[in-house]
Amino acid sequence: MAHLGGDLAGTNLLAALMVLPVGGLAIGLLLLDELDNAFANVYSSTVSVHNLAPRLDRRVISVAVGVVATVLAGLAGFDQYEGFLYLIGSAFVPLFTVAVVDFFVTRRGRWDTTATAPFRWSPTLAWFFGFVAYQLIYPGSIPGWSDLWAGLAQALGFVAPGWLGSTLGSIVVSAVAAAGLGAIDTAVRRQRAERRGA
Repeated sequence: MAHLGGDLAGTNLLAALMVLPVGGLAIGLLLLDELDNAFANVYSSTVSVHNLAPRLDRRVISVAVGVVATVLAGLAGFDQYEGFLYLIGSAFVPLFTVAVVDFFVTRRGRWDTTATAPFRWSPTLAWFFGFVAYQLIYPGSIPGWSDLWAGLAQALGFVAPGWLGSTLGSIVVSAVAAAGLGAIDTAVRRQRAERRGA
């Protein structure tokens, strides 16, 4: 199986499928099957953007997200899909880690999800550190983007040990950062509350 994967490296998989007698039908069915996922992704992105900018019309956001996603999908080659998945992973792995640490360790099960909840920098910085760690350990294969992170790692003199995967490294860095920054944030908030009380 590994040998087969090596032979397919660099092959235009979409064109190869279209050459098959029922390749067009298979691709058509695949596209039809993925419509619900595309709708869910556009909807999820729309809700996220609307949460950040509630004054924007959701219909306009939905159309904009759909157009941008379609254009980007058309510009990105199918052979870059794996690199795109790694890029998504580099964002969501530390995000999930920070959410878990923040909820269970820093906030101890008490999240303020009201409309007046203040923005907190500590989880955002912890996520950023985890994202950077992921990229430095494995910058992926997207032209330009990967070169940027590989160059940064080289400039810093950072060489990841062979046993350290990008996911594990990102989890450790973002978890430690979330716990540490969360503790500092909690202490600062407590001091401010005591000063107000005094």
